[in-house]
Amino acid sequence: CYQSSTYNFLHYFCLYYAGVAELSSIPLGFVDGAKYLPEFRAAFPSFTRGCKYVFAALFLVVRVIVWPLMSYQFLSVGVPMALGSNTDGRTLHSDIAMWTYILSQIFLTPLQFYWFSLIIKMATAQLKAQ
Repeated sequence: CYQSSTYNFLHYFCLYYAGVAELSSIPLGFVDGAKYLPEFRAAFPSFTRGCKYVFAALFLVVRVIVWPLMSYQFLSVGVPMALGSNTDGRTLHSDIAMWTYILSQIFLTPLQFYWFSLIIKMATAQLKAQ
């Protein structure tokens, strides 16, 4: 995280991955909180249900549609830089940090699709139950 905030190269990506990508976690927090406060869930069932829809929509847009585009953009700049070519005048300050981010992208991007498949399965099951 220190590397991301110190060097201008990663600011753009840091804002997305540490900020925008977490937007879907806000309604998810309300949904999870309602699990532990059944009286709240009973008092505000439409709010909890609405949070589920907002979570799914935000997850789709932010993590399934935009995330891969951001990942491609990062990898298309980061990999050549980590390999020592096409730096466009930028200086790589930490090979370890860059390779950590690259490997994280390779792992986390498919994980977004897997998580979304679980969201779809849960939504389908709830629709069938109604």
